[in-house]
Amino acid sequence: MNDALTGKTSKSEPGTDWDKLQRLTPADIRAAINDDPDAHPTDAAFWQTAKIVMPCPKSTIAIRLDKDGNRLAPTPSLSPLPLEEN
Repeated sequence: MNDALTGKTSKSEPGTDWDKLQRLTPADIRAAINDDPDAHPTDAAFWQTAKIVMPCPKSTIAIRLDKDGNRLAPTPSLSPLPLEEN
């Protein structure tokens, strides 16, 4: 077995740089939001019509998997239950 490293390794420790974060000004934060293609900035007009939507409760399920993890284990008592409609 070869113990040599492959690929790239991180040059910095993982985690949040809280000091750097606290030094950000509101203008720095707004510029970062505007530069991020995945961010959708909001303004006061957006929040005027925003609605709170509570998530639906989750259903608990249990399954048994074969050792390979790809197929359901054959279980005579396993019967499909209809999903709840909201």
